[in-house]
Amino acid sequence: MKLDLGTIKTLVGIMVGAITVGAAIWKILLPLFRRILKARLVYAACIAELSQYAPGLLIETPLDAVVPIRRFPGYSDWSIQAPNAPPRSREDQRKFFEVIATELSGPVLKDANDWERTAPTDLRLLGSTKAPEFKLYETYLRLRWLLLKEGKPSYDRVAKDVGRKCAEALEKIESAINQQLDQLPTRALIIRIKNRGSKDAKDLNIEITSGGAIYDVVINDWQPTKMEKTTTRLALVYETLRPGQMVELKVWYRWIAVEFGNRMFSQARSFPGREGILINYIGVSNGRVLRMPKLLSDIDAWRSLETEVGPETGFGRF
Repeated sequence: MKLDLGTIKTLVGIMVGAITVGAAIWKILLPLFRRILKARLVYAACIAELSQYAPGLLIETPLDAVVPIRRFPGYSDWSIQAPNAPPRSREDQRKFFEVIATELSGPVLKDANDWERTAPTDLRLLGSTKAPEFKLYETYLRLRWLLLKEGKPSYDRVAKDVGRKCAEALEKIESAINQQLDQLPTRALIIRIKNRGSKDAKDLNIEITSGGAIYDVVINDWQPTKMEKTTTRLALVYETLRPGQMVELKVWYRWIAVEFGNRMFSQARSFPGREGILINYIGVSNGRVLRMPKLLSDIDAWRSLETEVGPETGFGRF
């Protein structure tokens, strides 16, 4: 079949046009392909709100209202179980019981035990054991019940019913509790970074700034080459992250977004981060790091917010 000259010219024009369009598309797609191929690392991050009272786990007892710290704050049932809670929480608990053991001893403990014989019989913890440390804790809770019986702390009542030295010991214990409560974290930043490439990722740097005090930092088995930590800043360096390796980082920190119920004193206005924390930087020297939220799809928090590198969008417009 013979084609006339006009048909040939039309076909040539179509082919030239297709090549031109293809070249233009390729110029757009090539940088994207290069970017994807160069990106060896992916990351996901979320901020979980911590709750001291796990839903459905409280045991109602006559002393329930006076237990000062029911459980360490967590973002899920799983997060408050050992060994998932931060190591510092176990150390704080140990120090708290040491304070009780130090203050409620000798003649003070004798006065407290004598008073306990006159206390209501239903003032006991369910599941009580005969362990000495548990018995001492129960004694402390009974004294705390007496302290708060009138609705506000009354050390004079404790001094009258139990003794002045016991009241002074109880005041020292309460002071230690208040200090601990003022340091408990209210949020946790969870970050996962995985090398999905076929080559080592070099010089992985992670930098974080918190608007409130950092309580503790938990890192999975892949420990950093270098770590710098202050009250409000954290910097990690990994010289090499091999293919398939994943770094998981949890930063437990204290953040009170609004003080005294007044938005005029909102900490959020003085800090450019989401929920009081900011991921300043995640990067490597031989590639790019891309965000992949599904990397944290198994985190089952009661309430959480996805976050990314950089300040909160729209911050500073007030």
